[in-house]
Amino acid sequence: MRHAGPLQIGAAMAVWSSWGLAVRWLPVPPWALTGYVGLVAAAAAAALWVGWGGAPAALWPRTYRLPLVLMGLLFLANHVCFLTAYERTTVANAVLTHYTAPVFVALIAPLALGERVLPVTPVSLLLAGAGMVLLLPGIHWSWEDRHLQGLLLGTASGLAYAVLIVVARALCLRVAALPLLFVQNGVVALVVLPGLLLLGLPREPVVLGALVLLGVVHATGAALLYLAGLRRVRAQTAAILGYLEPLLAVGLAALVLGERLAPHSLLGGGLILASGALVVWAEGRLPKAVDAPAAGR
Repeated sequence: MRHAGPLQIGAAMAVWSSWGLAVRWLPVPPWALTGYVGLVAAAAAAALWVGWGGAPAALWPRTYRLPLVLMGLLFLANHVCFLTAYERTTVANAVLTHYTAPVFVALIAPLALGERVLPVTPVSLLLAGAGMVLLLPGIHWSWEDRHLQGLLLGTASGLAYAVLIVVARALCLRVAALPLLFVQNGVVALVVLPGLLLLGLPREPVVLGALVLLGVVHATGAALLYLAGLRRVRAQTAAILGYLEPLLAVGLAALVLGERLAPHSLLGGGLILASGALVVWAEGRLPKAVDAPAAGR
């Protein structure tokens, strides 16, 4: 199918755009939500791998164990910051500040991977900075202000995700998708497990069902869709399609949660998205290189 790749990536973005609704509806702290979902996703990845005839030992590849563990820790930092940002501020503020990630990648990749410095990087930084400033009106400059906490956490998640992408570029073409998802989510579950044991499982069947659904659909199914789509489209196309997530997330928040963007927030969010899109466009004009983004949220 000619359009299978874009459709797969678009479907993954549509699924991930609903994270904000999950955080608002589920009576589970963001760190615990990350742990429960990671546990389910690791089990789902292992079951699929073994069910499709993969060797169980290959789920924990000896050669790449250290970078895979690092990838899991980065994924944990990204996810906890991202979901906590959803809890502290509006969905729009959380998802838009998270999408500073492409700009951070443009800063980090030349140092970590020896990639070419993009001439547009300073312009992208200025656009992202201006967008962040426009999101600030109405926020009290105090660490107790939840919206300020949300903006800072969203930006921190963007930074963690950027480092995750840099690490993943060296792994995704060397490790199969299901072992990668197994280790990534397994590390998350192991780190958070002591807290989960103290907290205990939620007693409400609806909450338990929602956690299983998020682990299977969001953390496993959507990630596999995304990786399958990457095999059919250029990295440039995948990056552009990634901007469906913040657009859909803001739309869902307006439709379901009644959140509305003030004009200054709309402009600020547009500048942040433009800063990342500018980096994506500039990378697309470079000679084609191997590029494998991270395995998903």
